[in-house]
Amino acid sequence: MPGLPHTDKQLSPDQLAVFRQAALILTSSMELDDALANAIGACLPFIGDFGFFDVVLQDGVRRTAGAHQDPGLQQVLAGSAWNRQERTDINLCALSSGQSVLHPNTDDAWFAQAFGGVPRTLAFHSMLSVPVLHGDELIGSLTLFMGRSGRHHSHADLVFAAELSSLAAPVVVKARLMAQQTQLNEQLQERVAVRTSERDRIWRMSKDILAVAQADGTFTAVNPSFTRLLGWSGHEAQSMPLHTLLQPDCYSAWASEISMLARGKGQSEIEGRWRCKDETFRWVAWTLVAEGDSIYCVGRDVTEVHKERAAVLNASEKRFQLALAVGGMGAWQWNVADDSVIWWRGMAELHGMPPGSQLRQVQDYLGLVHPDDRALAGRSLGGHLDENAGKGIEYRVMWPDGSIRWLEGRGEVTYNGQGQPVSMSGVCVDVTQRKLTEQRLQFLARVSGELAELVDHEETMARIAGLAVPYFADWCTVDLLSEAGHLTGRCGPCRPRQGCASTRPASALPARSCRRDRGVAGDSHRSSRVVSRDIGRHPGRVDRGQGLFADYSRPRPAFLYRCSVIDTWQNHRSFDIHLCRKPSYLQHGGCGHCDRDRASRGSGD
Repeated sequence: MPGLPHTDKQLSPDQLAVFRQAALILTSSMELDDALANAIGACLPFIGDFGFFDVVLQDGVRRTAGAHQDPGLQQVLAGSAWNRQERTDINLCALSSGQSVLHPNTDDAWFAQAFGGVPRTLAFHSMLSVPVLHGDELIGSLTLFMGRSGRHHSHADLVFAAELSSLAAPVVVKARLMAQQTQLNEQLQERVAVRTSERDRIWRMSKDILAVAQADGTFTAVNPSFTRLLGWSGHEAQSMPLHTLLQPDCYSAWASEISMLARGKGQSEIEGRWRCKDETFRWVAWTLVAEGDSIYCVGRDVTEVHKERAAVLNASEKRFQLALAVGGMGAWQWNVADDSVIWWRGMAELHGMPPGSQLRQVQDYLGLVHPDDRALAGRSLGGHLDENAGKGIEYRVMWPDGSIRWLEGRGEVTYNGQGQPVSMSGVCVDVTQRKLTEQRLQFLARVSGELAELVDHEETMARIAGLAVPYFADWCTVDLLSEAGHLTGRCGPCRPRQGCASTRPASALPARSCRRDRGVAGDSHRSSRVVSRDIGRHPGRVDRGQGLFADYSRPRPAFLYRCSVIDTWQNHRSFDIHLCRKPSYLQHGGCGHCDRDRASRGSGD
């Protein structure tokens, strides 16, 4: 033992008796305060009249004082506290120095040297102090004084005091650990009480729904917000089956999430419409967490959010519909998974169908596309979505009445999380008029370039007939008329025509001639324009089997020209009439006959 000389002397019978009694007292001590009081009590009065047992704890050093049969002194000592001694010239406390010390004679001279002029309030003749060790850890000290008995400590008392401190050390350590555990438990209980109070306060005050449910989704506890929001009391919520609280359309999704949580899914988020006690419904967004056999639920009322979304969507839909109507467009969507087609406003009208008409699949739509353009439309939809996304195509569609229109379509592709195409949405717009304008400008540019230097009227008429094919006819003839309405140089049947052109063999051209009974002479002093969709309305003007496309006559200063367009399949187009009316093409008056017989040509040809 540090600071003590080695001795082989055994304990005396008196010491052994004290030792046994001390061991019995200490081993029965469970509380730290009892252990410390019993430790100092076991030493008195055998090796001291009063003393201190100082123990190091987490919050500092605790001092336990004892005085043998002296209550007044006991009270004085109870108010004292341990202070670390910083002096190195004298050892007054084993807890400060870590070494045992014996002062056998503590007269006034020693006291003045030890305490430096401090008034002496305690009368004692000798003192000793031994460290209390647990292994290599210094956990305290035992300090004893001889006072009223008049005795003085010996070295044997120092050794015995060390033995008693060794006996007390494990008891003190155990009691100290128990005290620390008790302190921790008290702190934990205090924290639990605080947290419980906070949780209960949150449970009561939360505007969100807080609930606990069983593995089947049945509620076992709900907070007051459940009642405030849905109207059901806690007892009603716990006694009602889940399907009676949810809108039928939402129950299957909720049940599926509950099932996945029961199989080990840690957390889930789901929205649904919940039935209120007043039979209305509210949207609630839930976060569910499974732990053990319970599911902890947090629900937030998102009804207003859904209303705002609906209002935004409604406003967006109105703007979308307005844009379609103003722009003369139609919107569509193709769902890749089931190959279904959805038509929105304008699409039916762009295809000559009654408003609201729908198609089932892409193949049904391709059936409306002009045969020459189906391959182009099919490539844009099938198998080339990535390449064609955002690009526009122009193609022809056939209306139920047989007419043909030009459309421009443009679409965007929507992909899922794996990068696979899910749908394609887009718009279509009728560009027939633009296509006609483009063709007209092309035709005018060509005509102007080719006829600019011609002066011979017969060559001019022949060139006009050649240029009219195939821009707006499959065959065309031009005849010159005099001011009197007769063919030049002839009063009877027509002379050979001045211009003739055709996309068909000569043998297939219709055998016909201009005749006076067509009314040319009679109309020589006025303009007229005749358009017919029914050959039966003008039986005398054309040969059987041909349809009247257009008949136009106009007086001129020297000549009268007349142009008739014959069509066996197509109806009248204002574009063709405008071409026939251009004086720059008919530099000399004449009569033109044109025929269109190829049903595959669209109205934009």
